Parts: sequence; C-alpha cells; structure tokens
Amino acid sequence: MENIIAYFKSMGERAADGSLVHPFGTTIQALGVTAGGLIGVFATLGVFFLLIQIANRISKKAK
Repeated sequence: MENIIAYFKSMGERAADGSLVHPFGTTIQALGVTAGGLIGVFATLGVFFLLIQIANRISKKAK
C-alpha cells in the first residue's frame, strides 16, 4: 500500500531533464477514477435493488 501511495504522490514530479517521471500517470489515474466511479454506481444500484426485493417479499408476507 505504501508503494501505491508513493506512486500517486510522485505523479507530477519531473526528472532533471524536465520529462515526467511517470508519463502515463494522469491517464492511469483517470482510468482508476473512472473504474472506481463505475463500481460505485453499480454497487449502489445493486444495494437499492436488494432493498426493493426485500421490501417486496416483506409486503407479500404481510398480506
């Protein structure tokens, strides 16, 4: 975990010649944010789907 944190902290760093230390850093970061967002959206949808299913089962038993 320490290596991952150090990697993300050093993304904007430049070498002595002015080139980026991690040239694909922002692309990888953007892909990570996109993937994380999609996972979050679908996890939220899944939770709400389960809540609706549970509510439907409870309401059928109550009748």
